[in-house]
Amino acid sequence: LRCDVEGNAITYLGGLIPWGTPITLLGASQEQITDFQRSLARIGIDRPAAQNVGAPKDWATSPKEIGSVRRVNFVELAAELATDPNRILVDARRVTEWQEGHIEGARHLPLHDFPESLGQMAAWSQSAAHAGADPTIWISCGSGFRATVGASLLARAGIPVVVVDDNFGRAKKAGLPIVRDDHATMLGDAYAD
Repeated sequence: LRCDVEGNAITYLGGLIPWGTPITLLGASQEQITDFQRSLARIGIDRPAAQNVGAPKDWATSPKEIGSVRRVNFVELAAELATDPNRILVDARRVTEWQEGHIEGARHLPLHDFPESLGQMAAWSQSAAHAGADPTIWISCGSGFRATVGASLLARAGIPVVVVDDNFGRAKKAGLPIVRDDHATMLGDAYAD
């Protein structure tokens, strides 16, 4: 887990991983790790399994251990959708954010539902591949943080993924059609915020 004391990492961590999961803290400095560990203690995680200071290249024993996912902005997403409007686009924001406006054709799946929905997203990807379409799942959110967290879960599960690492306010400026949904029905079920 890369230490991010400025963002919402603690909140998402507490909601996404099963209780008791071993956690390794990775940070640019010991101070960053200590600050993050202090925040973890506030949600009941007081003993990380391990920690390391430095950069990813310092942590890995070989280059094969370092993974990455493609990152794009909304302008690049708009260009990709122009060439293939049937791409699988998942919006990882909360229900209220989705209701206020989302990209037309996106599927809504709040980040907190990703762990239980990996099988469903794998099925979407496999169905697209079976039909000869792009099996990649593109994930967006409000600023790129939740999309990045979600993408790491998909990549770990072997699902091809691209992160839209951009502020959602730029989506309309990029030419993407934004629609409202006052009924918040996603994937056939109504979700609560």
